[in-house]
Amino acid sequence: MIHRVLLNLSVLRLVAESPTFKLVKSSTKKRGEEGKKALAEFKRFESLVESRDFRSRLEGGCAVMEPFSIALHYGEGDSVPLSHVLPVFQLMYDFAQQLDDFDAITDFLDSEDERDAIAEIVRKRWLGEGRLVGLKTDVHQLAFVLDPFVQGSLTTAEEPECDLLDGDVLESARRALRHFASDDPAKRAVLLQQFMLWNAAAPKVVPGEAGGSSDTKPVAQASGNNGFSALRLDAMQVVWNKITKREELLNGNGTPREEGSSAFAMREAIAKLRLTSSPVEFWLAMMSEVPRGATKEQKEAHLLFCKTAADISSIVGHTCGVERAGKAYKQVLTALRKSMDETRATKAVYV
Repeated sequence: MIHRVLLNLSVLRLVAESPTFKLVKSSTKKRGEEGKKALAEFKRFESLVESRDFRSRLEGGCAVMEPFSIALHYGEGDSVPLSHVLPVFQLMYDFAQQLDDFDAITDFLDSEDERDAIAEIVRKRWLGEGRLVGLKTDVHQLAFVLDPFVQGSLTTAEEPECDLLDGDVLESARRALRHFASDDPAKRAVLLQQFMLWNAAAPKVVPGEAGGSSDTKPVAQASGNNGFSALRLDAMQVVWNKITKREELLNGNGTPREEGSSAFAMREAIAKLRLTSSPVEFWLAMMSEVPRGATKEQKEAHLLFCKTAADISSIVGHTCGVERAGKAYKQVLTALRKSMDETRATKAVYV
């Protein structure tokens, strides 16, 4: 809402200068006390749309809120995988810790205590504190580790190793996998062994083996030499190609990037995430990539892990779809329910 006012400030100035505005404003003088209050609001509107200080406040509010707004609106999409929670909210957390880097924000929130308060709110929401469970939970990290597309959006063919795949994230992912199979020790052992193979299959750059000529940059190679290796690299390559094409189009069109904007990093990250495919599709395809020469037990282990990964990747991480569906049905909040008495309330609870 703040952003729309900022974008349309010149239009609002024209409203204040229009004959209709002046006519309606003058007519309020005939309405006694009520007219005086209305006239004060007309004058306030005129002063705001002409005020440089008001514009600066709008710009400051946008600088603070835009990265959060972009992330939250993206996250409530029905097709957004659970694996996107980690990169999006980690970026939001990093932004909240670096508010001092943006002049528009420090001009708007000139008190360090105000900026620290925002960082603290985001820190608690992401990492949790006390009884408050943060969004950086094991299942979100497991979904991220199992999604080669989202990892492709954060890397390049020249630097395929994802910074977010660190020891803490991998340990959280293992914890979630153990919990997923907590009722069956044998199943848990199989899943953890396959998970080790999956991590070993992450693409890596092998210097001196990628190109053939000395002036060719090394690029990602399949590693791990197991059933996951080739398809994992292919999935990431698809995303790298899409990102490269996007960059070429933006550069060719001369599209302004606003790299100094507080929302630039978030906007770019979301644009790349939108280029990714569903990890569920990847794991369904992976089920048919049974390792050659595998024993019956190895084939069963591979299929179990692929099915488990597909199940985890298909988890919906929000209730926005339920809310949207609820709004579609007029029966949810009828006129009768708005004036609910005890009998009707009892019946509604029963239903």
